Amino acid sequence: MNHAVVEVVRSPEPDGTTNEYLVIRDIGDHTQCLTVTNDVEWVIDHLPESLCGRRLEYYDSNGDRDEILVVNGKFAGFKTLGWSRGRGR
Repeated sequence: MNHAVVEVVRSPEPDGTTNEYLVIRDIGDHTQCLTVTNDVEWVIDHLPESLCGRRLEYYDSNGDRDEILVVNGKFAGFKTLGWSRGRGR
C-alpha cells in the first residue's frame, strides 16, 4: 500500500495571518493508499506545510472531521470533534 494522500483545505489566510488550526482532507484511493488514520505518523512528518503551533484537524475517509493531537511534532492521539458529514458540529 502507498502512503496516505492529503490536501490542505484550510491554512493561513492570504494576508499572512495564521489560523489557529490547519485542516487537511484524506483524498487517497483507499484501494491503493492507506487512510490518514492508518498512516498518521507519516502524514504528520510529511505535511504540506508546517503546523507552527496550530492544531491539526482532518476530514477522514468517511468525511468526518476530527483532530489529530500533535505534541512536539509527534502523534499523540485523536480527538473527536463531533463533525459528521452533513451534520456540522
